[in-house]
Amino acid sequence: MSTQVNASTIRRFQAYVDNERHGGNNNGYVDGAEVELFKKKCKTEGIDNVDEIMDTYNKNRVQKETEYDLNKTPANKDIETAVISALAESTVLRRNGDSIATADTIKTGITTYEKGFWNTIVAWFNDDEELLTYTDMVNKDNVLDVLDDESIDDVLDVITRSDEDEAFPIAAKKVIDSLVAAAEERHIDISAIIIRNGDRYVAGRAFSDISIGSDVIDKDNFATVAKALKEEIAKGQKTVTGANEKAEMLTMAAQHVDSMVGNGNGYIDTEEEIVAFKQFAAQKGYDIDTILEEIRDNETNGVENRTTAQKTVFSIFDPKQEQVKENQYNSQAKDISKMYADGAKDDNETMLTMAAASVSPDNVMQILNDTPDIISKLVDEYDYSWIRNLFGKDDSYKDYTTPILLALCEHAEQYGINVSDIVAISGDKIIVGSAVDGVDVGEDATDSDNVAKVIDAIKERIDRESV
Repeated sequence: MSTQVNASTIRRFQAYVDNERHGGNNNGYVDGAEVELFKKKCKTEGIDNVDEIMDTYNKNRVQKETEYDLNKTPANKDIETAVISALAESTVLRRNGDSIATADTIKTGITTYEKGFWNTIVAWFNDDEELLTYTDMVNKDNVLDVLDDESIDDVLDVITRSDEDEAFPIAAKKVIDSLVAAAEERHIDISAIIIRNGDRYVAGRAFSDISIGSDVIDKDNFATVAKALKEEIAKGQKTVTGANEKAEMLTMAAQHVDSMVGNGNGYIDTEEEIVAFKQFAAQKGYDIDTILEEIRDNETNGVENRTTAQKTVFSIFDPKQEQVKENQYNSQAKDISKMYADGAKDDNETMLTMAAASVSPDNVMQILNDTPDIISKLVDEYDYSWIRNLFGKDDSYKDYTTPILLALCEHAEQYGINVSDIVAISGDKIIVGSAVDGVDVGEDATDSDNVAKVIDAIKERIDRESV
């Protein structure tokens, strides 16, 4: 092999055989009839292990691609990555080099265009226009490099200080949209950080200093949310490569397999997917065949899967995706719970109204477990008082407490728990039964003096009798 042969040599071979002038199809990588000519040119220069490189890559594609993504490996790192970049139909290697270079232009442009005496003098007419020129270049492929650890504070600060009515919402939305797309492409769950609400994004439950449901494209929220998204993506990238040993590593890997080599239906089912997934898992110390045999034995013996590995692998192969749906229900329940807690804390009746409209038998226990005194708080804040009346406010606590009471009754019924001696529903009346301490039978269960006691009594019985 010539001492001059390197990754750049491979790149030249790729460009040559892909060129229409030389019989290629000019699609950006080597395929079809181009492959043999590419191999011949490589072998002529002493690179005779192209098939071996690609065979190793294809057997370990998910692991390789996630590592390339995490490490931002460019196609020209070495001869091996150059060969893979040339022959793989889809690889992050080809994206990395271009995205890093573009990101350098974007972040340098954003953080330097407004600096300097003369730029400050003329900022009144060109700063925001120039900012939008750079932020318009941000996309899912380069956003993580634009917001790298060294530049993220400066980039977000410049965007936040831009014109509030014109430039800021456009620039901020482009960054948030790109981060969301980057997370979705990597199958990283960001539902605790950001929630899609119609055509806009609002803050999720992950923040202590931002109320759930708050507009993300707000100068007080934007930088915090953007940083949280970037950190969650970085954590997810490490998880799927095994840097963070967590149960979700296999689940995330399965999603990558399904999208990279499979049919994209959300679970592992084709032969190609099964082989690729087992190969990935074996590298991490998981024998999928053994776990599947344990699952079959459990099914034969009529018992549930017990270990984390069994539950995870069952879900990965489950066409119904029941565990995924359960996780979504649980996530939504946490959102509604946080809306109640933040709404009561911040006296935000708009948020409480949204939360009350979403209360259901599936999430009502989450609300009460997370904030045990939520009913008392709502009564104290929104019951009738002469002070509220001075400001023209009627008592509104029932709007928020009655949905919880009704959902709790339905939850008990769904789980076969009898609470008819605690509360009885007759038409539009909800009446206190005989089993509530400190409340007379027949009183209105929704009354401010009674509702917390009634709900506590029902929840106590559910907790005691639930299996």
